[in-house]
Amino acid sequence: GIATGSVDVRNFDYAQMFFVHRDNPLASLTLAQLDAIFGEEHRRGPRNIRTWGQLGLTGEWADKPITPYGWSIDDSFGMYLEATLLQGSHRWNNALHEYAHITRPDGTIYDHGQQILDALAADRYGIAVSNLRYARPEVMPLALAARDGGPAIAVTKENLITQKYPLTRVIPAYVDRPPGMPVDPKVREFLRYLLSREGQQDIVNDGGYLPLNAGAVAAELKKLR
Repeated sequence: GIATGSVDVRNFDYAQMFFVHRDNPLASLTLAQLDAIFGEEHRRGPRNIRTWGQLGLTGEWADKPITPYGWSIDDSFGMYLEATLLQGSHRWNNALHEYAHITRPDGTIYDHGQQILDALAADRYGIAVSNLRYARPEVMPLALAARDGGPAIAVTKENLITQKYPLTRVIPAYVDRPPGMPVDPKVREFLRYLLSREGQQDIVNDGGYLPLNAGAVAAELKKLR
């Protein structure tokens, strides 16, 4: 990896975040719970979750079905969640409402992330994956915990750079190298520059991606030896 995904900058692998309606009493969920809500195979846990009562909500929420909203599953955002959240499963909850970009008559784009949170704003019993850039007053983001009993982490620049947020995006660099052969010296030096203090600062100055933390940089540099 050469950089960290952004918090909310469009086209710079912004953080995938989960939202509920503002009336929902939940403040956080685990990856296992999200897998059980959005997926069908519940690879992270013992069962699928389809009602709010299964998440511990009581009263009027107990028997209400959970309606999931998200990206089109064949979009790169959806494929990322398949690989990370669903642990490689291609079987999604068949109740998932999928959204793709829409080009308006005037040429502007109605982003899928905005469509998703617009839909959630009108659905008290929904849950959605989107990003902070599209947030509305009617919805609120959830903190995520990597495991049961673990700390629930919100999306901030610091939590992405330190990779504490469970779904942190790391931007990869792919090198064309024959098996068993060294990296081309010119390519190796360019990658070293990107991983240097100067290179990481240039990435930040560009205004899109965030830098890697020192430990991640050291791990990447070892790969170039």
